[in-house]
Amino acid sequence: MTDVRAGITRRVALPLTAVLITAAALLWHRLPVPTQIYAPFDVHGSLGSPVRGRTLDVTVTKVRVAPKAKFALGQRSSSTVSAIGTWLVVDATVSALTSSEFVTADLVLAGNTYQQALRAPARGFGVRVDPGLPQHGYWVFDVAPELIQPTITGPLQVRVGADSDGRLNDRLVIDLANRPLESSQIMAIKPFEIGPAT
Repeated sequence: MTDVRAGITRRVALPLTAVLITAAALLWHRLPVPTQIYAPFDVHGSLGSPVRGRTLDVTVTKVRVAPKAKFALGQRSSSTVSAIGTWLVVDATVSALTSSEFVTADLVLAGNTYQQALRAPARGFGVRVDPGLPQHGYWVFDVAPELIQPTITGPLQVRVGADSDGRLNDRLVIDLANRPLESSQIMAIKPFEIGPAT
């Protein structure tokens, strides 16, 4: 009798184990990936209006485009740099709300994502933003000129976040297409300033 029970148990256990392993494998492949679980929460706003998240408060004041930019490096020195494509400069005021933050930004333009231009000879903001001391500065991007034509459709957004662990944090997504871009042949870019607006 014991041998019969052991044989039945073996015959049932083997297929049952195979079914459970197959079900576990199917479930494993349908689980969300970490970038879906830990992605930042987007807080949306638009150019000209304050956009407030948990860590930052950002107001984009204007967006400018030009093939050349004259970057102020100090009181009496500047550097004029030509873009590979076209400079797109986003002027903004950034405030930290609860603690000192390192601020990062990228640009979404017609489905393409641009990082800040490394060829810009000056920093658009200080190393970090401290609570109570708003910074007035800019982010500069070198973009493809054909993407900023009036006939191109698609988003034009700057995405701003704290450079701390961005998972489960917020990211400010600011729509820049609600006003025409300021265009010139060469634009003057002042250094960042700290303190209340003057």
